[in-house]
Amino acid sequence: MNGARPLLRTLPSGLRVVGVRHPGARTVMFCAYIGVGSRHEKREEQGISHFLEHMLFQGAGRYRDAAALTASAESLGGVINALTLPEHTCVYLSAHRRYWGTALSILAQMVVSPSLRDAQIGRERRVILQEMRQSLDDHGRNFNIDDLAYNLLWQEPSAREATPVGDERRISRIDRPALRSHHRRHYTAGRVVLAVSGEFEWGLVLRSAGRLFSGLPSGEGERPAKPPVVPQTSARSVWRTARDWPTVSLKLCHRAFSARDPRYAATLLLDESLGGGSSSRLFLRAREERGLVYDIASEVVSFSDVGSLDISTSVEAGNLVDTAREILSELRRVRRTGLGEREFREVRQRLVCQTEMMEDDPYALADWYARQVLSGEPPLERPADLARRIRRVTRAQVRAIAREVLSPERRGLAVVGPFTRTQRKRVEGMLRRG
Repeated sequence: MNGARPLLRTLPSGLRVVGVRHPGARTVMFCAYIGVGSRHEKREEQGISHFLEHMLFQGAGRYRDAAALTASAESLGGVINALTLPEHTCVYLSAHRRYWGTALSILAQMVVSPSLRDAQIGRERRVILQEMRQSLDDHGRNFNIDDLAYNLLWQEPSAREATPVGDERRISRIDRPALRSHHRRHYTAGRVVLAVSGEFEWGLVLRSAGRLFSGLPSGEGERPAKPPVVPQTSARSVWRTARDWPTVSLKLCHRAFSARDPRYAATLLLDESLGGGSSSRLFLRAREERGLVYDIASEVVSFSDVGSLDISTSVEAGNLVDTAREILSELRRVRRTGLGEREFREVRQRLVCQTEMMEDDPYALADWYARQVLSGEPPLERPADLARRIRRVTRAQVRAIAREVLSPERRGLAVVGPFTRTQRKRVEGMLRRG
């Protein structure tokens, strides 16, 4: 693609369409991004965005039920799926390019006119309740480590048990009027971004999108409010005992920045050096040198206004303290000395290559641009633009980011598994030290 520039058009209804051409590709990817997610929900409606996402598959438009809808979608040769994230809901469908019109029609019907029949709602409620219970222990406490870590960093203490799925009481109260209301308020043309990636005719896609999504209410509709970021002045931790687990899972998160922040590129470099692969610091230290873990990795998570650098691994219970010590020691070392010149050059080159290679992935490109359009912050940045930003990062900038981000007062640790009180006390002591 050689860094092809995205095509962007706002239709009269407010629907935004972003496209990235990939000449010669046989796959065309359509993604509908709706600007509402679990982070926008009020306490009493917790889980409704996820519930509605499930219902999009249970029949829509001329497809009476889930079997008819998914069979039609999968006959096009691709994949259909959806997910609910903190700041948006995404429905995506890939297909062979010769069937692009049918694929777009199916996706539009799901977004515009889900059937929401009472019988389907009742059946799917049982499915969602099963999904919710998979993350609960015998006492009804959440032990999903991703939820625990996210809540620890960004939620008020009263919401530390929250999940995107919701709890049993709230799920049981979600009915057809509630789902209809949520759909009407948030699934509006101005809150939906349609992304297309692959080989396509831009004019045809625009005309088809305008027609197929015309059933959405025009304009912005109700713009959901995000909760304020909860201040943090010291390290936090949450522990969940799961004595029948074979290993202990831990996730160590540090508050960082959104993708639009000038410090984001340097944060990506720091992340890549810490846990970006088998040559990263944490992998070499904890896996290759000490043999404490099978795998360990880090990632940068970015929302519209905040972000985090997260380190994840699982260990045998007896190795919990040693593993935590090695991780925290490596973080202190990076804060103190930064990256060596050779390490810095190698990590930067690897990250530039990975960023540019995103151009070869239709879904990654659709996701990349749709998130930017949804945030409403032009101009659109291409992967090639981010690669240039990464090339301009200096060692001094990475060291400054390490000192800022990896400090104890920005830190949250979630632990789930068969740990002891002594282990918890020792790890919490290390967690508070710089």
